[in-house]
Amino acid sequence: MTYAPNMSAAATTAKVVLVSASLSPPARGTNTWTIKVTDAQGNAIPNATVTAKPFMPDHGHGSSVEPVVTANPDGTFAVTPLYLFMPGLWQITFTVKTATTSDDVVFSFCVAG
Repeated sequence: MTYAPNMSAAATTAKVVLVSASLSPPARGTNTWTIKVTDAQGNAIPNATVTAKPFMPDHGHGSSVEPVVTANPDGTFAVTPLYLFMPGLWQITFTVKTATTSDDVVFSFCVAG
């Protein structure tokens, strides 16, 4: 994927919009993302629980630091620290859970060395 503010990725029941990223584009080191989570039609998902998991598929490992996803008052979520400690392909999987559904939405970025 090529980073751009407000880019999105979707799965069957959930869509995640990457509102902003600091570092921009995602880079080696500690990143902070702001995301918006909706259903497939773009409507807010009340009481959704969101988790994030960074993973390097080419190396078969994740990050040594687990990111925390925190709801903001404006309906977005802060994802920090998103620690991408080495160059290469990173997949960031957001799991969006409600009382009746669970869906994984994936962003993939190549992080420069």
